[in-house]
Amino acid sequence: MGQTLCIAAEEGKEADVKKLLADGADVNSVDASGCPAIYCACRGGQPITLALLLAANPLLEKPEKKCQR
Repeated sequence: MGQTLCIAAEEGKEADVKKLLADGADVNSVDASGCPAIYCACRGGQPITLALLLAANPLLEKPEKKCQR
């Protein structure tokens, strides 16, 4: 579910992000390259999905591994 959240966040799929979070997706999920969902939303230029993720109280720390994208 985490990979799906990252993809939806990056692509600006607001309804999907809301549903995934409501269904229990971890807001701190990372994609295949190790980037957290909030990074994916930023990378995709998606301020609304970023706001949805921020409202879910993600960790705002530097990832342990460097994002590889």
